[in-house]
Amino acid sequence: MAIGVAFRYSAEAHTGGRRAWAAMRKFFRSDLLIFRSDLLTVSVFELGLLGWLALMHFLVFHETLRPGSPVFWLMIQVGLIIGFFAAWPPTSLLIRRGVKTELLGTPQ
Repeated sequence: MAIGVAFRYSAEAHTGGRRAWAAMRKFFRSDLLIFRSDLLTVSVFELGLLGWLALMHFLVFHETLRPGSPVFWLMIQVGLIIGFFAAWPPTSLLIRRGVKTELLGTPQ
């Protein structure tokens, strides 16, 4: 949450203190709901990614994979894809409920 506040403040700080405080109030009123939805999406993504990496580490590769190994990077890429597909359902639900907006929609 602190990172979200810092980003919001830094985006508005150059325009003067008055707009920065208005942006902070807006963040705490409406953007906090969006922040929680992003937290849900990122958490599900991380569970998919780290779950895959844990399974590979404990069940398949019993030794530690090194970052210089191509297998290490292949496992990371597969984990990222699994995390993406794991985060898809909660993101779709949040878009249907109107909490999030579609990024690839028509620009307004």
